[in-house]
Amino acid sequence: MSKPLTFLFCLVMLFTACSNNPKNDASADNNATSSEKPSIQEGGKSLEVQNIADGWTTKTINVENGGQAPNIEQLVEAFSRAWPTSAINGKKTVDAPNGWLSSEVEGQTLTACQWKRPNGHQLFAVNLAQPVEPTINVVMFYDYDPAKGTLTPDKSSPTDFKPSFEGNIVEYKLPRTGKDITINEFVPGWEKYIRHTYAFDGTKHKFARTTIDDYAKMTKLYDEFDDMYKSEDHTLVKYALVDIDQDGNPELWLRSQKEEDGAFFAINQGKIWLLETENYHSTVYLRKGIIQQSGGCGTGCQFSRFTTVKGSKPGDVWNVLTEYGFEDGDEGTSSWEKNGNEIPEAEGDKFMQSLDNDFEFTPQWRPLGNL
Repeated sequence: MSKPLTFLFCLVMLFTACSNNPKNDASADNNATSSEKPSIQEGGKSLEVQNIADGWTTKTINVENGGQAPNIEQLVEAFSRAWPTSAINGKKTVDAPNGWLSSEVEGQTLTACQWKRPNGHQLFAVNLAQPVEPTINVVMFYDYDPAKGTLTPDKSSPTDFKPSFEGNIVEYKLPRTGKDITINEFVPGWEKYIRHTYAFDGTKHKFARTTIDDYAKMTKLYDEFDDMYKSEDHTLVKYALVDIDQDGNPELWLRSQKEEDGAFFAINQGKIWLLETENYHSTVYLRKGIIQQSGGCGTGCQFSRFTTVKGSKPGDVWNVLTEYGFEDGDEGTSSWEKNGNEIPEAEGDKFMQSLDNDFEFTPQWRPLGNL
């Protein structure tokens, strides 16, 4: 990871936690404390974050003197005895009334929080992050059983999260106030986030919605695009990422619920371009570095538009209009344009011969929310 990207990622690691302490539900930001207590692993050996990420589900943890409602420090101490980390050696900030704790050393951060469950148990969450290479970020959930005084690994929806695109940086944010967990995906080439919210239903966290930075700007570009074939309800409510030019930086594909309408966007270093739209009247094909839209334009008339993508930016736009007669063997006549200017048919034919075949791509559609 480059130094600017590492620095940016460190900046966004603003770890905040929960406000559902079993002993005190009131907001208590002013009661948070900072300390540099000796680590319970002092003199011991810390485990690699990856080892903990791979193994946390295999071990039930005893909480010494846990009782009916252990506080956040007791739970973190029990976790850290079972899974020693460097992060716990750092300066700690504890907000006991809100059930929140954070501890950080250079290159590693631990945050934790707790929620009450209706059966008298607690849900305990720990986030370990290592923002320097190898970048690792993991969230772990446990059920605290007051009768047994144990923390048992608890599978929760956020632990099943998979990034939308390989290479996206994932950041888990545990809420200091409120109860929702946010998973931020930073798309390096975009310098933008895809944010996934998981709401607490009283027992566990379930997926609630996804939002994309600058979605409003994207849909404004789409709404302003003159397309006579847009459906009446063309709101873009789902997304997929596809690397059309295969440069490692994905393009964004937004679609309506019925998948009759859609739009492709290139995003590079914070700048957004509308590449192509789709509607019920035409068909979209993806080729390496090209989005092709083809359809009918009247009796005996076919059109195709080819929008090229290079370096995650829009390139040339080629248009061809082919008109057919009604005699047998009529191959039709084609009129070509490149970037709005007429070009000879031979130049258009040469472009057609240079095209790669369609590439296979199965969109992994994910829903958006609160649009």
